Amino acid sequence: MRFRRDPRRGRYWLRDIHKYANFEIQEGQSDQVNKDNKIHIIWDLDHDIKASTRGEEASDESNPMAEGGENMTVALSTAETNASLSGLIPVYPQDAAVQYFSTTHKCWLIAWTHLTPHSDEPGVRSVCYNIHVALQSSERKNVPLDMLRHPLEVGEKVEVYIKSGGGGVWAPGVVDGQTKKAKMAPDYKVKLLDKTLARVPAVQVRRHFSPGDSVEIYRGSVQGWVPATVQESLGKAQCPTPLSQNSPQPTEIHPWVMVPVVETMQCDNPVPEDVPLYLLRQSSGGGGVGEEPDLDKEGLLTV
Repeated sequence: MRFRRDPRRGRYWLRDIHKYANFEIQEGQSDQVNKDNKIHIIWDLDHDIKASTRGEEASDESNPMAEGGENMTVALSTAETNASLSGLIPVYPQDAAVQYFSTTHKCWLIAWTHLTPHSDEPGVRSVCYNIHVALQSSERKNVPLDMLRHPLEVGEKVEVYIKSGGGGVWAPGVVDGQTKKAKMAPDYKVKLLDKTLARVPAVQVRRHFSPGDSVEIYRGSVQGWVPATVQESLGKAQCPTPLSQNSPQPTEIHPWVMVPVVETMQCDNPVPEDVPLYLLRQSSGGGGVGEEPDLDKEGLLTV
């Protein structure tokens, strides 16, 4: 079962003091709130957080604590942004941990989402996905969905790219563990049908759905997620068209494929449609000693 996050309450991470602050948004619906048509944010702060955000513990101008008041301004802005997203259904929630595909480095990086509303046309709103990459201060704005993915979890079905001879194949497997890194996505331990690979680079691992799996398709920020069933794939798997020039380009090791699905609500003569893997998610949650895989000089698995 999945629960939708309430955009009117939550918590914000104050990075400089490494603490969370809880907030609740009110809009004049109570006698205790001034009816001035403004958004009011109620903060639940303990003494340590109040002192830090006022800079009381800072004795040196270079100390990041001295700029704590700036953190509160950012937090207020985030709370107001969450309120402005009310009614929209995003692929990733606010402040979600994601993996961001770096075209420059050809790898997945650890990142967090910062969502903002966007108006495509008068009266038509959508979600803009901005991200903060780990160990970087700059924000990447309006990141296309084919450059983001949820971190892979233990027990998830995946495909692993294994280099063989002059080419390579995608072999089905299951995530059985991970080795974390500071900035890059972790290497994954993957259990295949005949062996276990102890450490596979994240760029060589992608999600996999089998025929008959119950999934959900993302139909936009208004309709959200709808139930569907994965169908048998006919012919060679195709890669989706890149959404931007920075998106993953067609290569042997591509993070996305087109997946044939049928919406559950289609009753009469359902017609399968090919949907990009990044617009699918599992509808509900649900060996031997690993061996080091052989890597070539490019860091690719070989058999």
